[in-house]
Amino acid sequence: MRIGLPSMELDVDNNTLTLADLVNVAALLKDPQPTDILLLAARVPKGVNSVATLQGRGQVLALAWPFGIDPLTGSAAFSLGLSYGIEARGLLNIGKDLVALAQDGAQPGDVLVLDGTQGIGTVFDRLTLQAALPILDGLVVAGTEISLLYTRFLAQATLGGNLYYDANGYDGMVGLEAVHGGGGFGYQLGLGLQTRLPTLGAGVRIRFLGRLSYAGERTAVMMQATDATALDIVDCLRNGTSNAQVSCVSQTNQVSESLSLPTEVDAYAYYPLFLGEGDPVFLMARARGVLGGPLEEGWRIGLGASYRVFPQVPMGVEVGLGGPSGFALGLRVGWEWPGAELRFGLLQRGGFVLGARGTEFQLAAVLK
Repeated sequence: MRIGLPSMELDVDNNTLTLADLVNVAALLKDPQPTDILLLAARVPKGVNSVATLQGRGQVLALAWPFGIDPLTGSAAFSLGLSYGIEARGLLNIGKDLVALAQDGAQPGDVLVLDGTQGIGTVFDRLTLQAALPILDGLVVAGTEISLLYTRFLAQATLGGNLYYDANGYDGMVGLEAVHGGGGFGYQLGLGLQTRLPTLGAGVRIRFLGRLSYAGERTAVMMQATDATALDIVDCLRNGTSNAQVSCVSQTNQVSESLSLPTEVDAYAYYPLFLGEGDPVFLMARARGVLGGPLEEGWRIGLGASYRVFPQVPMGVEVGLGGPSGFALGLRVGWEWPGAELRFGLLQRGGFVLGARGTEFQLAAVLK
């Protein structure tokens, strides 16, 4: 029997803001509102679209039971697994025209198109049942899984409209739609393959057809501006405040909807390279794709090498490509005992420490 102890993974990434920027913005937040996105936009370089992503996983417990013995390989003929954890997902797009509005950087004659700004975040529980079966004389293991999901929280905000700027101020229409809620169930399916070859190792897992249901409250704000300042527009969107320059209308209603989760593809491969006597150097590659739906992130690729610096301590370095920041560099370390494993990983994206634009962190322990 294999027991996965509580573990966690966190992956945040963006193309414009550093950790120091995020710390400074967080210090200004008191009563979070959708319009607080302007605090972030105020720190984005002018003329740039900002993209930020977040993935977090907290595993509470994972169990795997082997059944029977495969006569060819001596390993389990069949296995079942059950796991439970909590996950968080987030995606934020800040359009360059909103950056100009937040920094009051528009010039007479500019037209600000705000349709490219939107954000979404959700936290949900995942209970997963897995099954695995050796095929092709035990050289490959095929697996399947089904997950029951429960939405703890979901928030979504979309900004749209056009503003024309002249010497007198801003003219045009802007709309803000925000949804927050939770309390619904969902599901997701998965398939996987893993090799058991004596040298080359590889595996792939695909999760698809994921959906989260939720019930909540939708608030829509419509604003008509005439010779307005940026502050007039922000007051309308945040507080529903009208004045001589802006006409602000707000409407709230109850909704019951669902969110489509993206298709997730995780693949890896490794190859032992013997340079002499002793343990080999393992060359490694991994790829992750988050594709389709409102939470789409695209592809990330990691290339690295691992070597046992001590008999029970494998250590690896990795270079990552892809994602909003485009580049990552990190370290992975493991400690192995006869009945347990401990794994730690840390990658910095787009920079280092307070100058980093993202971080991937992993800490996991297994009893076996």
